[in-house]
Amino acid sequence: MLTAELDSVQGVVAEGVLRLPARQEINAETGLYLEADGQTYEFRIDSGGRVKAGPAARPAGGFAPAKTVDRALTLASRVRFRLLARQGMLELYLDGHFIECLAMKAPEARRLRIGLAADREQMLESVWQMSL
Repeated sequence: MLTAELDSVQGVVAEGVLRLPARQEINAETGLYLEADGQTYEFRIDSGGRVKAGPAARPAGGFAPAKTVDRALTLASRVRFRLLARQGMLELYLDGHFIECLAMKAPEARRLRIGLAADREQMLESVWQMSL
């Protein structure tokens, strides 16, 4: 499920909870998604807290992340996230730790929506416009 459209020029902050896959779940990842003027981006997070980020997978092409980062953090099975989006830039934090910054290919995007991978244990708790 995606949020209502938000103003990416002003900036958006989203916070919530993600359930990381169990370590024994092979190739399992959870995800955050952001749609900006029709272009979709995703952050995929595995059980070790490693993050792959980039434009979303196309049906035939599969996901080819623009960036992969491992901050060597020990994270619980449920983590708090914060996603900041403003003027073509995305920043992701997990349990208060900076994870990654990603430049969108649509820096002029004016409207965006944020979503989570389907999982009843994950929730988007609050979303608000920045007041800069």
